[in-house]
Amino acid sequence: MKASVVVPTLRPGPLLVELLCRLADELPPESELILVRSGVASDVPVPAPVDAALSAVRARTKIVCVPTLGLANARQAGLEASGDIALYIDDDCLPEPGWYAGLREAMRDGAAAAGGAIVVDWAGGLAPTWLPASMRSLYGERSAGPEARHRPFGANMALRRDPAMRAGGFRRDLGAVGDVPLMHEETELCERIAGAGGRIVEAPRAVVHHQVRADQVRRAWIVRRSWHEGRSDARRDGVRRGRRAAQRVAKLVALVAVWPLALRPRARVYATARIAHHFGYLTETMLRRGSGTRARG
Repeated sequence: MKASVVVPTLRPGPLLVELLCRLADELPPESELILVRSGVASDVPVPAPVDAALSAVRARTKIVCVPTLGLANARQAGLEASGDIALYIDDDCLPEPGWYAGLREAMRDGAAAAGGAIVVDWAGGLAPTWLPASMRSLYGERSAGPEARHRPFGANMALRRDPAMRAGGFRRDLGAVGDVPLMHEETELCERIAGAGGRIVEAPRAVVHHQVRADQVRRAWIVRRSWHEGRSDARRDGVRRGRRAAQRVAKLVALVAVWPLALRPRARVYATARIAHHFGYLTETMLRRGSGTRARG
């Protein structure tokens, strides 16, 4: 199996350089590293520190430029340019030793996709005391193994190219676009792969650390991300969102009713974020329903 490590990047900076330096030690010569530059034309030069880090990688390196912004576009371009297996890691993550081998091992027996563990490294060293544990996944945290609650996250996952392409690849209306943090492009693709009979496995030996910036450790950031998560849920649900909208309205009404009673910081953050989530879902549903009505007219 030819394995390609795919690194999408929007704003290449020092953390990407550190990631490439780690991959220089991690990747064997027979592997391939694909750097996917999002929102960049092919004639824009690679920043000198990034170019120097790439030159130190023992594996074959390839640069793919995707002029159209969007993480789903970048992930899809990496999938199309990859070998038999695409191993994904984000440009704000750093792998632990053995990451590459851990994902490769998980894919050896014909698995269609695999998800590794993502550990959050907080700015300042500690998670904020006001953050509910159930919302740490909004920062990319993911357990790998029997305790896993989520499909593979794009910051640390592997896809077998052929079943992923047969499933249709990444949906372009999902996933982050510039500074708009839409999501679900990778988990939604894994759902379609599984629905087609593909096997999704866990890769607990493949561990990466997601580096959280100081500006992300704010209540306002959580609320905004929850709003866009709701929007992403509505897009993912498609024809089901009309049936689920009534459930969302009921949950929203209940949350608004109990919000004044949420006095502890974690409870207040949870209630506020969930209200934003349901508002985002309902807003996206109404917008899409309206655009569909106009299109039919």
